[in-house]
Amino acid sequence: MVLPGFSTSDLIMGPLRSYLRSRGHTVWGWDLGVNRGEVNVNLPRVIAQVERRVAENNGEPISMVGWSLGGVFAREVARARPELVDQLVTLASPARSYSRAAGDPGAPRIETPITAFYSKADGVVGWEGMIDELNPNLQMIEVDSSHLGITLDPTAWLGTAQVLAGRS
Repeated sequence: MVLPGFSTSDLIMGPLRSYLRSRGHTVWGWDLGVNRGEVNVNLPRVIAQVERRVAENNGEPISMVGWSLGGVFAREVARARPELVDQLVTLASPARSYSRAAGDPGAPRIETPITAFYSKADGVVGWEGMIDELNPNLQMIEVDSSHLGITLDPTAWLGTAQVLAGRS
């Protein structure tokens, strides 16, 4: 399941979804229109979508790929309902701000494997805020891309496809 960033919809993630499909992956959009944020308000809607995708996947947990605020939603689904999520890939997503763990050091850690692509040239989200020092099962991969550009970055695309295929 591929989740768009703030103020964007599935449309912006269409090229990445098409690429992942071409690599043999089953891919869904989030199908919730424009990502308006409000993580605490909209998280139940995202969880309901993930539950539907898991049902379509014969009850097996799914992988989630999220760009920017879409990655925040993916992380929070994995935190709240880890049985639904096999692995996470985030693209230019904040890990410190917008995170329940950032505001509450006692919040549960995300045990789901996370591969986080980030860029020091992001220009929107400070790269320091993308560094995850809280969750134990994490791989951070630096790419040279802008915040929007990471949605089309060939290194991030190939890396995402490899992670989803079980290779990193």
